[in-house]
Amino acid sequence: MTELYKTLSRLKKIKPDVYANIQGGDLIRLDDKLDNNVIAFLREAGSQLVLACFNLSGDEKTIEINLEDFAGDYTDAFSGKVKSLAAKTTIKLPPYGNAIFSKN
Repeated sequence: MTELYKTLSRLKKIKPDVYANIQGGDLIRLDDKLDNNVIAFLREAGSQLVLACFNLSGDEKTIEINLEDFAGDYTDAFSGKVKSLAAKTTIKLPPYGNAIFSKN
C-alpha cells in the first residue's frame, strides 16, 4: 500500500492538473461493463492523462477496457516502463492490486 501512495504522490507532482481536486480535469469511468470488484477510470486535464485500475477482490482479475480515442503510449507509474495501450486493452490485476499509467 505504501508503494501506491508514493506513486500517487509522485504523479501528483508530474501531472498537477490531473490531481487538482474537483478542478483537476474530467473523470471518465471505464468500468461500467466490468466486474463489480474492479474500478477503472481515466482522469484527463488538458494534455495530461492518467489511467487507473483497481482490483478490490482477493482474486486475480484480467480486464478488457475500451480506451477509444485515448489509445497510445503510456508509462507504467510503478515500473517506469513504456507500454503501448490499444483502443481495446487487456490489463491483468493481482488480488487487491492496481495498475496506473500516465499517457506520454
